Amino acid sequence: MKRHSPPDIHELTSSLDYDPLTGKFTWKKQRASNCMIGKEAGYITGYGYRQIHFNGKAYKAHRLAWFMTYGTWPDLIDHIDMDRANNAISNLREATTSENSRNQSMKRRNSSGVPCVYWHSTRNRWVVKVTREGREYYGGAFTNFDDAKLASEKLRKELHGEFYRDVSRKGVQS
Repeated sequence: MKRHSPPDIHELTSSLDYDPLTGKFTWKKQRASNCMIGKEAGYITGYGYRQIHFNGKAYKAHRLAWFMTYGTWPDLIDHIDMDRANNAISNLREATTSENSRNQSMKRRNSSGVPCVYWHSTRNRWVVKVTREGREYYGGAFTNFDDAKLASEKLRKELHGEFYRDVSRKGVQS
């Protein structure tokens, strides 16, 4: 979806009500036949985001939530709990593209079940490599899978800080 410039804050707040505790948007004014007063605004997209049409443009609800709460238009917003439909302000934080990419579910092609751990067949070892902002950090090579998993968690916590997420698939090991 194309990123738009922010709507007029006064027009937005006079038309929409945002509850920062629940993350729900409701219409204050009837703007069209499908925008009834008191009705929840927007719809969930195929990607799981709530989207709201306002003045002929489609806006992601989390961007509107940030704008209505803090008065600034964000570049990028991260859903802390990874639930794209949870727009409670306590679940939203500004992030860089790199930070936001750390808060994702496990990649499908990951066969070890642990982020940043892969089997190096010529070395017969589990290798740990973590990428941050385009740079790779080597975490070691291990004969024992559990040691590699611990090294991955430690290095990711160190490098990713508040954006660290344990997305390991439980019980998976090659």
